[in-house]
Amino acid sequence: MPTYSSYSGTDIISVFRFPVIDEPLVFGELNTISYSIYRNKFPVRALGHINPKGHTKGPRTIAGTLIFTMFNKAIINRIIKKIYHSKNFNLLPDELPPFSITMTMCNESGEYTVKSLYGVELVEENQIISAEDLQVNEQFSFVAQDIDLTD
Repeated sequence: MPTYSSYSGTDIISVFRFPVIDEPLVFGELNTISYSIYRNKFPVRALGHINPKGHTKGPRTIAGTLIFTMFNKAIINRIIKKIYHSKNFNLLPDELPPFSITMTMCNESGEYTVKSLYGVELVEENQIISAEDLQVNEQFSFVAQDIDLTD
């Protein structure tokens, strides 16, 4: 008989692994991680037929978003300090080396699963600072080379 389990946001811990740092980094400020997988598919048409005979399979893109709560410093500063042991660099997020993200999900029933993104590179940073918001969020868009889906 199958067991059914689900995970809430508080059941998930995301670990970032940079190849130049020995220990993994856990960011408690990470609020949201989302991803999507997209692959171009084009119809193959034959003369005299209305419907396609099949579809070609184009390149695949894995991309997503990371949203962090900014408490007192930008998250990028912590990463730069860990990688380069200095705060004197003026690096932007798109200049970071590729890294991996491992999401471990474990609920109160003891069920767990793991999902990983590999070759993650940041491509865009967004931040909105408003008097109407209760907190400031840093949002990063990323592309990834590969993904291990949940079992």
